[in-house]
Amino acid sequence: APRPLVEAAGAQSRTEDIRIACWMLESLPSLNFYTQREVIHLQNERDVAAMLRYPLPVYLFTSASAWNAVANLVTTPHRVVARHPDMYGGGEIVVVTNR
Repeated sequence: APRPLVEAAGAQSRTEDIRIACWMLESLPSLNFYTQREVIHLQNERDVAAMLRYPLPVYLFTSASAWNAVANLVTTPHRVVARHPDMYGGGEIVVVTNR
C-alpha cells in the first residue's frame, strides 16, 4: 500500500500546494486516497523531466527500475525521498521530489 511511501516522502502536506505524479506504475491505485490529491499520470520520459521542472513541489511515484532508466534525463535538482518494496509488482517503488 502507498501509505508508508506517502508518509515517508511528506507528500500528504495540506499546508502547501504540491503536485503528485506517477509514471509507469499501475500498482498504486489508492495513491490519490492517501495523498488526498489528484494524481497526474505521466506518459513518457519527457513528461517526467518536465514535471520535475515544475515550480511547485512535485512528488513522483515510480518503480526503482523505471526511475533508473530516466534519471539521467532529469537535469534539474531532484532527490529520492522514499523507497518501499512493491508488494504487488515486485521490486521497489521510489518517490522523487524536485525539492
